[in-house]
Amino acid sequence: MKKWLSLLLAAVLLLGLAGCGGKKNPSSETTPAGDGDQNGGNENGNSALQAEDFGDENGAPRDFTILARNGRYSYLYVEKDSSDRVEHAVYTRNEKINEMFNIEIKVAPAGEDASSWWISQLTTSSGEYDLIVPDYWWRVEQSGYVQNIMELDEINLGDPWWYQGWNDNATVNGKLYNIVGDAALEALENLEAVFFNTSMAANLGADFYSMVDEKTWTLDTMLEYSKLAASNLDGSNPSSPVVYGALYDRHSMPAQLHAMGVKMIEMNDAGLPEVIANTQLNTDITDVLTDLIHDETVRYDDNTARAANNQNPTIFRSGNAMFFSSALYLGKNLKGTDLSYGILPQPLYAEGDDYISTMYGVSFFCIPTSVKDLHCSAVILNAMNCLSNPDYDMGTDALTYQYFDTVVMGQIAKAPDDARMLEIIRDSIYVDFAFMYDSSLSLYTQFFNAVKNDASVSTLLGSIETSLSESLTKLIEVYQK
Repeated sequence: MKKWLSLLLAAVLLLGLAGCGGKKNPSSETTPAGDGDQNGGNENGNSALQAEDFGDENGAPRDFTILARNGRYSYLYVEKDSSDRVEHAVYTRNEKINEMFNIEIKVAPAGEDASSWWISQLTTSSGEYDLIVPDYWWRVEQSGYVQNIMELDEINLGDPWWYQGWNDNATVNGKLYNIVGDAALEALENLEAVFFNTSMAANLGADFYSMVDEKTWTLDTMLEYSKLAASNLDGSNPSSPVVYGALYDRHSMPAQLHAMGVKMIEMNDAGLPEVIANTQLNTDITDVLTDLIHDETVRYDDNTARAANNQNPTIFRSGNAMFFSSALYLGKNLKGTDLSYGILPQPLYAEGDDYISTMYGVSFFCIPTSVKDLHCSAVILNAMNCLSNPDYDMGTDALTYQYFDTVVMGQIAKAPDDARMLEIIRDSIYVDFAFMYDSSLSLYTQFFNAVKNDASVSTLLGSIETSLSESLTKLIEVYQK
């Protein structure tokens, strides 16, 4: 377990970064800057930053411009220091980078929130953008205007500030056109979790934390307690509220598919994506989840929990549901109420399985091929993620430390048991290739529809077999050029 965790909550909050799904698994603790080999790593295999001068011919700092999606760059850039601890972490990190490399980090807000605008910018770019941070589902990186990260000596995917759960499944044929690391705070904000009403749990004698520890926290268990907690579902008693067992929506329900072990695409021995969706295990898992979603005690909303017309957050805040499956950052809206709640990972398919968590999306990093100084872009990309990780150099000033200490444990949960649960969630991030490329493949959507509409997975997959094969072939061609 990494040494910065003891800083976070004095051995209470153990939000580790290693694990089979989340980060690249460092063999041991990371050596801080200056303690290792300054020419490319330390004894633990983690790269060390070395100051360089990227200033102009007159010695003045050069502008380093990041093109970022509007409203998504508060964790990339803030104009001035702030009393907000997360913003302060961003400012402090960027100032350190500016000083180390004689640059001036700036952000160019995107003119339009659409993939077509971004691709047109890349097509006509003359090197004005050093990094770009688009939304994942726009498929901007397929346009052929971004750099293969795997060719860059400055980036070591074995370093603990990179997310293995994303980057491994975004690597095709030895090529990686986008990358996710600690500087992409959305990877943490958008983690899917299960909030539960602790008062209801106590009344039912349920110790969900122990179930998680013992790996007996399964979907069957969740449904069992949903049935016990639910009441007045037909509204026949006007003097009593309707109480649901569980609340799911368009984001959280597909996340539960992965949590139970559904895998739709894997990389074959040649490093190419191969569809493995139509297996008996996947069918069995979707059948179980279908039973949950369509159970009378469970409310499913086809809108995201962020949408104003989704009432699930309101129902849970009002104390009228046992479970609320949603993104971690939405827990901020639970504070300030009388609700007593806890946090759990998504339930397992079968007892003893490994936990698998996912996020519903992230704005990732790409380097345009048009950059004027590729080496500079690669170095700064690495530095932004490295210095967002508290193990390396920034300590308690690091972005991810401040996010967990201030937001997660300050605004969402404070219980030591919840800290252990969050450790499990963060350590087990997995993002399926089918999710990343669903706008092209529709495979992920078909699984989603099978559960939502109580339909046959095999039938739905059969209906898109030809189009799926054609789309996958086109995708592979992008990575074989």
